Amino acid sequence: MHLRRLMRGDSVKRYSMASNCTLHCALSAGRVVVRSTQNDNLQAILQTLYGYWFLQFDFPDENGRPYRSSGGRMVWNDQLKREIPAGWLVVSITDHADVYQPKTIRSRLFDDSHPFPVYGGGGYIGRFNQFNHQESEVIISCRGDCGRVYLTMPESWVTGNAMVVHPRGDCLPKEYLYLLLKNSNLEHYVTGSVQKQLTRQNFELLPILVPSRDVLERFTSFTKITISRQLEIVRENRKLQELRDWLLPMLMNGQATVANSDKLSFAARCSHRRRGNPSREQPPTCVLPFDGGRHEATTHRGRSTGHAQRARQRPAQATRIHPASRD
Repeated sequence: MHLRRLMRGDSVKRYSMASNCTLHCALSAGRVVVRSTQNDNLQAILQTLYGYWFLQFDFPDENGRPYRSSGGRMVWNDQLKREIPAGWLVVSITDHADVYQPKTIRSRLFDDSHPFPVYGGGGYIGRFNQFNHQESEVIISCRGDCGRVYLTMPESWVTGNAMVVHPRGDCLPKEYLYLLLKNSNLEHYVTGSVQKQLTRQNFELLPILVPSRDVLERFTSFTKITISRQLEIVRENRKLQELRDWLLPMLMNGQATVANSDKLSFAARCSHRRRGNPSREQPPTCVLPFDGGRHEATTHRGRSTGHAQRARQRPAQATRIHPASRD
């Protein structure tokens, strides 16, 4: 049923089971927590995979064995001050990525009702009615908590308090770039004693490791699905929070009540005086079962319509008259 009809007090007749389940999820804050925990677990998996492949260099070789542990050839690199697999390159970040700071907007323009997320120096900071990036982007905080790396949602606005690191061409997949920057010591490039900042001039000095194309393609095939699932969880959590924010005012003003753990009832605030019955002040209630049961509408007298139907189906009992009362 349309939202306006429900908010002004029209009777709620029926809801589909899918809608009931969605409302139940919105009321349960634990669902959002569980999904956030799933996202953290996925992030831990990505971090572990990146550590094995590009910190310990034990990625699978052509025979499926760990490269370094199986005696893979390593060479010393002066820029990174460590050994790297033979054939891999070390270049500046600007050789394979564009680094820039977008336009900043004022926070007074933010509104939770707007459709597009806004990212700044602290990650997600609000919502706006426009977006300046169509795809998901890798950003770095350059004001406040400098050096933090985030992955934005598609169709989002990135402010000037964050730097966008967009890979140029297909030499550096976005999934690898995101994990590479999260494992880099970006604090070494932060300047300022009172107001800390990360400038583009300092960040562009960062050397990055570019693996072979075969290794990058295999790593991307593993991580792309996981990162897509992370973004989907963020999107689902946002929908659940919106439903929660829609239902809470109804619970507070009495338009909706929770009867028990598996039923949500909506009280329709219709006017009984217009129906010519001013004595009745208790509005009818529509009970929404979440356990797959059938729909029942509870009347103002506390008995359901199903109860009344079952009463009518019972056979009539004979009336017994005491002999003393006979004429």
